[in-house]
Amino acid sequence: MQFFTAVFAAIALAAPVFAGPAPLRAVEKFGGKTSGKYIVKLKEGVTKSKVLGQLKNSKVTHDWSVIHGFAGHLSDDAVNALRASPDVEYIAEDGIVTTFAT
Repeated sequence: MQFFTAVFAAIALAAPVFAGPAPLRAVEKFGGKTSGKYIVKLKEGVTKSKVLGQLKNSKVTHDWSVIHGFAGHLSDDAVNALRASPDVEYIAEDGIVTTFAT
């Protein structure tokens, strides 16, 4: 019995080693015209400066505290890095919305 317990424990501990990398987070697409910017919401407890410090060739245009996130023009490399980051809750295209008065 102890042998099976030891084998099961070894397999359980090794499972994370054999697991592949986490899949990239999808970018939520906007159905209309976009601004070329992205909205990024970070997970609670994540330091925003840590994430912003890792962005290359990008310009943050909005920094929010209410939703714990930011928006800006992000390079493809920055978007892919954010998609793979465990610190990010979601990424969405920033769409252009207009109103029409009648």
